Amino acid sequence: MKLGGFQLTKWLSNSREVLNVIPESERAPSSCDRALGVLWNVNEDKICFKVTLEKKPFTRRGILSVVSAIYDPLGLVSPASLQAKDIVQSLCRLKIGWDDQIPHNISNEWQTWLSTLSSLEKLSVNRLFRPQGFGTVRNTQLHIFSDGSERGYGACAYLRFVDVHDNVHCSLVIGKSHLAPIKQMSIPRLELSGAVLGCRLFAMLSEELDMNFDHFTFWTDSMIVLGYIIYNVFKRFKTFVGNRLSIIHETTSPDQWHHVHTSSNPADIASRGISAYDSEKLNLWLNGPMFLQQDSKKLTKNPLPLEIAENDNEVKKEVLINKTSAAECLDSIIDRYCSWTKLRRAVAWLLRYKNFCRQRYLKHKLKMVDGNLTLEEMQTAEHNIMLYVQKTAFSSEINNLQNSKPVKKDSSIASLNPMIYDDLIRVQGRLQSRNQSNCPVILPNKNTVTRLIMRHIHENNGHAGKQHVLAASRE
Repeated sequence: MKLGGFQLTKWLSNSREVLNVIPESERAPSSCDRALGVLWNVNEDKICFKVTLEKKPFTRRGILSVVSAIYDPLGLVSPASLQAKDIVQSLCRLKIGWDDQIPHNISNEWQTWLSTLSSLEKLSVNRLFRPQGFGTVRNTQLHIFSDGSERGYGACAYLRFVDVHDNVHCSLVIGKSHLAPIKQMSIPRLELSGAVLGCRLFAMLSEELDMNFDHFTFWTDSMIVLGYIIYNVFKRFKTFVGNRLSIIHETTSPDQWHHVHTSSNPADIASRGISAYDSEKLNLWLNGPMFLQQDSKKLTKNPLPLEIAENDNEVKKEVLINKTSAAECLDSIIDRYCSWTKLRRAVAWLLRYKNFCRQRYLKHKLKMVDGNLTLEEMQTAEHNIMLYVQKTAFSSEINNLQNSKPVKKDSSIASLNPMIYDDLIRVQGRLQSRNQSNCPVILPNKNTVTRLIMRHIHENNGHAGKQHVLAASRE
């Protein structure tokens, strides 16, 4: 660059060897620099935080301006900023205007939070995940924690290194903390949302980190969420839970999920928020729980979740559908009787019971008949029986006639010039112009109902001969 006439200045490096060959006049004036919005202490090779508070009015607009000025892409102090975001959401929930004066109690809460921000300047995080002087790494693991609470939900990821001397080091890679929606949501759903957030962090880190991991582990303190994840193959869940479980199962496998006690779950800090003064919880957040320092064989010994209860609100109710074939029922009724009169009476009683059952579902109540069967009911029963017989024997012919098409030439009733009147196929004769109801109904020759009708006419006419019975049936 110098050969081309471009003199580069303000050099900064965490390597003393590099700085020694650069003239002091061309070095950066400070050992701290902002890299992508993050303050980097070059001498100590640590990420630091610089809090600069501008005077803003105590309004919703001013509070949001201060909260938005906290740039923390890695989520290193996201639990401390969650309280401020909760204050903004409270103002939204109360429908406070952008420049309206905020309530006194929220104003006191906001001022208390502002007074704790100065503590963040004392906080520093090693830029290197693996500290200097650490031995040769023989095992690299990624542990992801998730949790949810009434205030919000969150997730965090930790790298766990084990060297050849069995020394263990854990460091926070990234953390995320989100507020719960204004619309109230159940705790299990929020915890499940935290688990989905953990899966998304895992998907991003596995692609962006140039490392070979030996093991991935996911932790949650919710036995309900563990039950959803492990027993998902046996249950069907409602849409909210089902969609999030599908994301979890696409990213992870059930055997990667384990239970952690709430006191040892750093994601619990992300979901509830903490004060910047709380150094104990901040230490847990930045360095991970103590049990990660233990032997790897002891990390996965956790209780199995209980099976999901049948009355769980998120489990879809199993609906049983019973199907009854009307054809089978009518065939069994027809085959049961050897008398045309008894068959008509049985069907008439069945139709009356059908109307009785339909009463509760109809807007206009049907006129119910009490006592003995009427002539109208017997005629209706006879009409329904013949209608069923024709649908069984002449289905294609009925379809053609209803669509104003002639029946096929190979049909057994094609020569009878059939027509449909009152839903029944009849013989179209010379009397059709006067009264089509007088046209004879066509019945199949080999049918139980046809045989019962002919036997009924035969007996009522004193056991007359064939021609007389045939003539009487046509009447």
